Amino acid sequence: MTRHQIITKINGLFGKTSVIALLLGVLSIASFAQSGNLYEQNSTYRLGYITVYPGSVFRIDMGNSQEIKIYQSCKAVTANGVKGVQCPFTQFQNGRVVYSGDSYVFQNGYVYLKWMYDFTAGYQRNINGGWRLYQVR
Repeated sequence: MTRHQIITKINGLFGKTSVIALLLGVLSIASFAQSGNLYEQNSTYRLGYITVYPGSVFRIDMGNSQEIKIYQSCKAVTANGVKGVQCPFTQFQNGRVVYSGDSYVFQNGYVYLKWMYDFTAGYQRNINGGWRLYQVR
């Protein structure tokens, strides 16, 4: 085997290992996050119950036939040394889309939600509600 062939094999192995490690890292983030009641930080206001599923999929059951699903196009993030994911979310009521926005879900149980769009009477309206911080307790 020539030197070039050895280097090519090492580079190929290193590349594959790196990709596998990255994918496993992203998928493991959700396994460290917590399921439980989700409260607005420093408040007794309960948003709902968050359930964590493998693969960075989250569901917040808000009662009254409302739920928030956080599950698509997630990106791994780190803030102050805490790992998490940034994902868009969709809020449903009776199976219909009513709001959508952006979220950050961290391993320490902190969840940031920003409602950005309202869907009323078939129209999408930009509401840009600002970030709200929730915590699993």
